[in-house]
Amino acid sequence: MYDEILVKLKKSTSTRSSVFKIIKNIKTESNNSEVLIDVSEELLEPIRIYSDGLRVINDEIEFAVDFKDLDKKLKSATEYQGKIITWTFVQDRDCVLVFKKQFNGNFYAMKDA
Repeated sequence: MYDEILVKLKKSTSTRSSVFKIIKNIKTESNNSEVLIDVSEELLEPIRIYSDGLRVINDEIEFAVDFKDLDKKLKSATEYQGKIITWTFVQDRDCVLVFKKQFNGNFYAMKDA
């Protein structure tokens, strides 16, 4: 039982590190004056996958962690989830802005393209 928990904690740490790297790349891309849709999509897909995986791992760990540590773990998990949501939104917004710029804000032209 303890070994399983240890493996899940390590997996959680590894996943959070991956999420942090992707968020760092998203921040860099969002500061780029020319947002590339392909790059944005490449960054968004893994973060969505990691987000789902992190949620599952956190749920599994929650019941195994000591109550003293649980509060810290929950705060950390909530913080990462917030970062994921924020930076996913930023990338989605940047993609929409690029599409609007390409089609001069004409939604119907974007739909037909």
